[in-house]
Amino acid sequence: MRRGGEIVAEFQEVMRQNKRMCQSVKCCKCDIYRLCGEDLSKCQRFINNNPEKAEEVIMSWAAEHPEPVYPTWYRWLIMMGAVGSVEDLFSDLQRPIPADIAQKLGIEPKE
Repeated sequence: MRRGGEIVAEFQEVMRQNKRMCQSVKCCKCDIYRLCGEDLSKCQRFINNNPEKAEEVIMSWAAEHPEPVYPTWYRWLIMMGAVGSVEDLFSDLQRPIPADIAQKLGIEPKE
């Protein structure tokens, strides 16, 4: 038996995926839109009246269209060859900005 918190979390995930689906799929290509008779004003009513079917459609779409996952800034810096390790990153952060880059950024030298 699921506890209340688990049900709430599951509901929130379904609603999050529903929002993501609605923002990324044109209505004419949406399975829920087709199930509610291609009447946009009935989509929410369909979801409210058919929660099990709506959850099935939404979560099936979400499984077929996973959210993109991007690297962290640190991983990206490593991929770009700008940093070799955490130690290099912190070491580089302690060095003064090179004069040519500082000028391009409009940074004045310290007195």
